[in-house]
Amino acid sequence: MPVNLRLLSEDKWIAGCERCTANLCQTCQSAGFIPDIRHSTDDYVVTQALIARGLGIGLLPQLALDAFQDPGVTVRVAAQLLPRTLYLIHHREADQIPAVRSAIRAIHDTTARLGGRQSAVRCGSRS
Repeated sequence: MPVNLRLLSEDKWIAGCERCTANLCQTCQSAGFIPDIRHSTDDYVVTQALIARGLGIGLLPQLALDAFQDPGVTVRVAAQLLPRTLYLIHHREADQIPAVRSAIRAIHDTTARLGGRQSAVRCGSRS
């Protein structure tokens, strides 16, 4: 059952990069509060380590949790998440690199599997 973010308004928060922090603040403000940000890191594994040690809570994308989930972290879906659009841009020559092809395929597969719970991923190539 999705958790109402307003119920987490008194918690300490862990923020991410500049854009992720802006998204966190906007999401919390739309839920009626300003998050008390105590830590910031752009590393999702570090974010989970901080959460597992009780130093705060955070918003993480499903892609990050699919890649790695700390066993000390409890994951709950937030009710008031705002839609986000992700863009994937790569050079055409990069298609020849197996790791790039695998990453693109993983992003497509994951977003397709998430369906309506995730905003669209737009992919394109740069020449």
